[in-house]
Amino acid sequence: STASGARHPATEGERGPILDFLALSQDEDVFLRFLGEGSTIPPQLGSLMMPPASRREQDLAVTLKAVEELSFFQNLKPEQRAEIVASASLELYVPGELVMRVGERVNSVSIVYSGTLRSYTYTTDALAKFKPPPPPGR
Repeated sequence: STASGARHPATEGERGPILDFLALSQDEDVFLRFLGEGSTIPPQLGSLMMPPASRREQDLAVTLKAVEELSFFQNLKPEQRAEIVASASLELYVPGELVMRVGERVNSVSIVYSGTLRSYTYTTDALAKFKPPPPPGR
C-alpha cells in the first residue's frame, strides 16, 4: 500500500517485482531517457514520449544546462554532453502512473527532470523520493 493507504494499482491481483517507481507530482512528471544505441521505449498507456527530432532548440538548451550540472556527466566533454542531450527523449507521466519496474532490462538512463518519482515495495510504504537537483546557486 502507499503512504496514503491506497493500494498501488500494479499490485492488484498480481505478484511481481519487489520494487516499482511511480510518478507522484500534481504537475506533469518529466523524465529524460537517454537511449542506448538501437534501443526503443515501448509505448506506455497514459504517457507521452517526445522524440529528439520534435524537440525545440530552447528545450534542448535547458536540458543541456540541467545535464551539465549532474555529476554523472561531469567527466564528459561539452560536445559529448550536447550529443547525448540531442538524442534524449522527454517523457511525460501522469501522477500515479507506473514508470518502471525493478528487474526490467533497459538500454537507457532516466533522469527526473521535474516532478517527483517515488519507489514502493509491495510490503511496505514508500522507500524513497527522487527529485531533480536544486537550481544552481541554491
